[in-house]
Amino acid sequence: MEFQYLEGASILEIDYSGELLDIYAFGIFHLNMQEIVDKVSLGLLTQAGMLEPTWRRANYLPRRPFLPVDRIIRSEIRQIKLGSLSEIITFSVASVLSDPNVTSLLQNLGANIIWAIGESGVKGVKNKFHPQPNKFSWFKRSDDPVEIGPNLRDVLLAIARNTNGKKAVLKFKSRSPNGDHIEVEIDIDGQ
Repeated sequence: MEFQYLEGASILEIDYSGELLDIYAFGIFHLNMQEIVDKVSLGLLTQAGMLEPTWRRANYLPRRPFLPVDRIIRSEIRQIKLGSLSEIITFSVASVLSDPNVTSLLQNLGANIIWAIGESGVKGVKNKFHPQPNKFSWFKRSDDPVEIGPNLRDVLLAIARNTNGKKAVLKFKSRSPNGDHIEVEIDIDGQ
């Protein structure tokens, strides 16, 4: 499947501070982040009426294991720095969906992912929203409206098991093309 880079779209910066991650925790983190990207982007497209709405988890989402052929949004690591973990993620949309309406809707995908993380209800989240990027309403629920809590719990458990009882911090940041900044931080207690 071919993908088209979302020119000018917000990026997603991820910073992890804590013990070195093993390959297992690193893999769990990235697989669940891709599913979070899928849930948020499909929710945005559903809310805008570009995809069929559903009451539960979108039928469009691939079933685990994660199969790359089922993706409509590809998250690409554009930059990674040594240290605990610091990476910049950009997004591409499947070429079959890359009409101007879809690409304009997904321009603020990074900020919407951060908002969904902040609203997920997982323990340790610290929100810093300036302003709220979107009001999701397709799940008709106020707690974890995009249903990414289970994905974040998998990530946090893998990291907590990896930190040998020490604390860690996972920070997500995004700046939209018009300069708006949004950030969320999760404190992970390794105990």
